[in-house]
Amino acid sequence: VVSTWRLIKNKRVDWYFVPGTVVCALAGSVIGANLALIISDEILKTVLVVLLPIVAFCVLRDKNLEVIVPEGMTTFLLLAFTKLAKMDLEKSTGNVKAVNLASNISALITFILAGKILWTLGLAASCFSIAGHYTGAGMVMHNGVKIIKPIILVVLVLLLIKVISGM
Repeated sequence: VVSTWRLIKNKRVDWYFVPGTVVCALAGSVIGANLALIISDEILKTVLVVLLPIVAFCVLRDKNLEVIVPEGMTTFLLLAFTKLAKMDLEKSTGNVKAVNLASNISALITFILAGKILWTLGLAASCFSIAGHYTGAGMVMHNGVKIIKPIILVVLVLLLIKVISGM
């Protein structure tokens, strides 16, 4: 919510593009969250082991991709918006945050209804997430984004190591 609000306030969201993508994100998120509830951890782990290196390759390969936030879906959306929708990086980032917020809310509701929330851990993670999103949105708006690309690569590598090691 924090980064999305900051980017909306600074006119980094394309209001003609976002509504359709938000509707798709809401539906996809509910479907994805329900799949995550029924699919085995091994299948999810295998999917991540395949996808994470592909995302890292795309990030490394794209010389123009300077604005990126270290979240898997965000990375995929940013690549899609900049490459397929031909949006500039700042608008893409704002649109991605709006779509990501919608999908996060619908997934959260799905997991709450399924009784799968660890509230203490979730609230602690939320505090750090708010701080990170506020800082990241500020970096996007002030062109201090050169550090973000290396951060996404580190996060992808660490996530891959975590998935492979089963930590």
